[in-house]
Amino acid sequence: MTKANPPPPITSIAGYRSAVDEFDRLWETGTTDEQQQRMSNLLGLIELFEATCSQYRIHAHTE
Repeated sequence: MTKANPPPPITSIAGYRSAVDEFDRLWETGTTDEQQQRMSNLLGLIELFEATCSQYRIHAHTE
């Protein structure tokens, strides 16, 4: 088994939305160890981006 590279940092609202969408898709189907690891990586990046946005008063959840 090869270990996947971690996803790159989220640097934009578009990247944030893409990461959330991917996480949501994996939440529905993420049964393999690789999918669960990807979810964990994405969640860490999502939380970091949201914390950064909060620090600078940027609304990441804006539609």
